Amino acid sequence: SFKDQTYNFTEEFDVNINVGQIEAIISLKEVELESSTQQIVKTEVLLLCYDVQDRVSLDLLHEITPQIEALQGENTVTLLLGLKSDLLQDQQPLEKEEREKTDPIYASAIALAHRLGIPLIEISSLKGTNGSELLSSLMEIWIISRRTLQKSNPSVLDLGNLGFPPSNTTWEFIRTSKKIDISSVDTLSLQNNDIKSASFLKFFNSLKSLDLSGNERLNLLTDLARLTALRLQTLEISGVPPEIAGRGVEAIIKNLRDKSKGT
Repeated sequence: SFKDQTYNFTEEFDVNINVGQIEAIISLKEVELESSTQQIVKTEVLLLCYDVQDRVSLDLLHEITPQIEALQGENTVTLLLGLKSDLLQDQQPLEKEEREKTDPIYASAIALAHRLGIPLIEISSLKGTNGSELLSSLMEIWIISRRTLQKSNPSVLDLGNLGFPPSNTTWEFIRTSKKIDISSVDTLSLQNNDIKSASFLKFFNSLKSLDLSGNERLNLLTDLARLTALRLQTLEISGVPPEIAGRGVEAIIKNLRDKSKGT
C-alpha cells in the first residue's frame, strides 16, 4: 500500500491478529498530520486519530475531509479514533446525547464520523481500553468490507460463514457505512459464525429473511422481543439447540409456517 510513496513515519510496527480461524499480520505505520495541505498516504485501512482533549488535532481532520472521502471512494476502510480516553474516565459518565451538548470536542468528532459514515471509537493505550478489540475489529471490518463491496443486491447482506461473531465495533461500522444501506437490507445471513447473542437485530428494521443456522451457542431468548417485532417471512435456525432457541422462537417459526401454508 505504501509503494511509490515517500513519508517520514513516526512509528512502524506489526501486530499478529487471530480472528476466528484466520491469522494475519497488520502492519501499522503512523504519520503525524502537521497541516491541512499534507497528503494522506494511500492505504487499505486508515485510522484517523485525535486527542479527546485537543480540539486542534480534531480540526485538522475536519480540514482534510475531502482527501479522506477520496480515499473512501477507493475502498479504504476508515475509522475515527479518539485517543487518551483515560483522561475522560474520571469525569461523570454521560449519555451520548447529553455529552454532545456539554463536550464540544466530542460533538465535533460525532459530526465528522457522521459525515464520513464511519464509527467513532475512544481508546486509551495507557489503560488498554478498547485496544485489543480495535485490532480484532480492524481485521473483521477489512474482511467484511471486501465481501460487501462485491455484492450486487443492496437488500441482501451475506455475512455467513465468516467463522467469527462480528464485534460491537464491527456492527457499528456496518451500521454507519455509506456503502451498506442497512435500512434497505431485508435478507441477512449469519450462519456458522459462533454467534451467542442476537443483539445486532436492533440495527435492522426491514428484515424479511434471517439465517442464523449453525450457531450452536446462540441464545435468542434475550432478544425474543426484537425477533418478534421484525415480522419475518423466513427464519432459519437449524443447528441451534431447542433448549437455547426457546419455545418463543418455536412459536415464531410455527407462525411463519402457518402463514406460508395459507398463501
